[in-house]
Amino acid sequence: MGKTVADIAQEFNLSITTVRFIIGGNAQRYRISAKTEKKVKDYIEKHGLIVNHAARSLKLKKTETLGIIIPRLSNPFFARLIETFEAHCRSLGYQLIFSCSQNNDKEEANLIRMMLSRGVDGLFIACNSKESQQYAIQSVSKPIVFIDRDFGIGKLNSVITDNFGGGYQLAQAILKDNEHELIVFIGDESLPTIASRLAGIEKYCSEHLKKSFKVIKLKGNSAEYGQKGMQTYLKKNSLPRCMVTSSLNILEGCLYAAKNAKLVFNERAIFGTFDYHPMLEFLNNELWVVEQNRQELVQVAFEMMMNMLQSNQDEDISSTLQNNKTFSSNPCLINLNHK
Repeated sequence: MGKTVADIAQEFNLSITTVRFIIGGNAQRYRISAKTEKKVKDYIEKHGLIVNHAARSLKLKKTETLGIIIPRLSNPFFARLIETFEAHCRSLGYQLIFSCSQNNDKEEANLIRMMLSRGVDGLFIACNSKESQQYAIQSVSKPIVFIDRDFGIGKLNSVITDNFGGGYQLAQAILKDNEHELIVFIGDESLPTIASRLAGIEKYCSEHLKKSFKVIKLKGNSAEYGQKGMQTYLKKNSLPRCMVTSSLNILEGCLYAAKNAKLVFNERAIFGTFDYHPMLEFLNNELWVVEQNRQELVQVAFEMMMNMLQSNQDEDISSTLQNNKTFSSNPCLINLNHK
């Protein structure tokens, strides 16, 4: 069972202050003998240390807790992103609180207020809309790093993926030596990630594609919207031979629609989508995937956050906002089940 600072002080007949100096790595500075320092450290290594986080937070004016708000955990990308964030937090001695806004601006605002009331030192937010991002900017005085989505408000500390470049690469790969019409199922274009992916695809097609391609625009990004979109498409068309979806959820919905209609994709049909999941490798068709670099996104987001937290200890946080910047990560194009 772990020991408190008071327990350790009593065990060795030391003052609580002396024990705290040793734990804080200040034994030499305060002329505590190497022998005493070793005894205390060996004791802690054997029994463990119980830290009073409430008292520590009051003294240091920080909780060593960070918050992250994402739209949904049902989105595989965000689920894996949270896992990466949590691991990075632990490696730096921070705790992570996460919540889902369910793609709702009011809920996102409530979660921001809740996390601030719990004393988080900073926030990572994947905002639902331009309006919700503006609310966060105006209402939060603590450090914020925006992730995944750039609504073009201005200079903000944000970490995003080059979705335009990813869309361009995906179109280039899937259309090479392909004679069939490209069908693109695209989710909610009000999200900059989705709009950028479509823009990249359209850019490549305008430069290199001699024949037309079709874009099926959906009102949302869940599997349900993908399923409805494919059902509508199948009323007048057969299953696509060359298909791109703007996310894994949309692809899932399209595949469900085909299954429910008892239809089977041609074995030479080619698919393209964004974000990787191991289950994709069980598909029989050739599949191209644009995978976001989660490790790089999280690492850069934490670097931004740590820089702001350090600046906040020395000066007003408003002065650090002048140096805000956006980092754009390059995605990776993967070819699965190549025929």
